[in-house]
Formats: sequence, structure tokens, C-alpha cells
Amino acid sequence: MQLCKSARLCTMALLAAAASAAAQELPKTPKQKAVSATALPEIVAEARDIGVKEGAIQSLLDSLRHGGVPADDAESVLRLEVEAVKAGSPKENFGSVVQAQLARGLRGRELAAAIRTEHQRRGIGKPEQAGQGAAPKGGKKKP
Repeated sequence: MQLCKSARLCTMALLAAAASAAAQELPKTPKQKAVSATALPEIVAEARDIGVKEGAIQSLLDSLRHGGVPADDAESVLRLEVEAVKAGSPKENFGSVVQAQLARGLRGRELAAAIRTEHQRRGIGKPEQAGQGAAPKGGKKKP
């Protein structure tokens, strides 16, 4: 019984030390933004809410994990895919662009840029040129 209590205390101490080390790695200046891994569950819930199947979400998450993509980058990538579905990309293709780019070895900013480029090539998301976007709320598209 005493060993069990010691193991719990050791585990708690290790978790506290890990949390302390992680906190020390946060950016030091206000201009730098720390992206929290707690945003991942929110964006996954958003994907479910718009009708993306659980299997597609899990497949993408597995690909990101196996590809060694950090949590903040994974959150950005998931957000890009959710936005693509909202903009008209088929739900069945959720994550296919990301998985193709991961297979090419892209990570970080290069991965995000390649995803955006591919979405734009397919006519999904925000266009490069002003005036080609969706009409503003409650009004018509500007000429």
C-alpha cells in the first residue's frame, strides 16, 4: 500500500515538473502568441458539428500525430480543413489534402501554405484577389 502512495506522489511530481518545464518554454514577448493544445478539442467538435464523419476526423488526427506535427500546428491545419468544408469542400474529402502534403514531408508553415494553395486551386476558401469573396451579411456582393 505504501508503494502505491509513493508511485502516485512520484507521478504527480513528474507531471508538475513537466508542466513547469512547458510553462518555461512559452514565448517571452507579448508579440509572440502561444497556441494552446486545448483548442484542438474545440476545432474537432466544430468539425463534428458541420457533419464531418468521426472516421475522417480520427484519420486526420492520426496522420498528424504519426507525422510528428505539434499540437499548435495540428490545430491550425484542422481549422483550415474545417473552413474548407464550410466553404464548400466535400465532407468526404476532409483531411485528404493534409494527408497528401504530410506524405510529401511538409510540416509547419510549409504545410499550412501548401494546404491553402491547394484549397485555392480547387476554388475553396478565401480568394487571393479582393472583391471575389462572399457577399457581406445582409447585403449583396459588391460589383
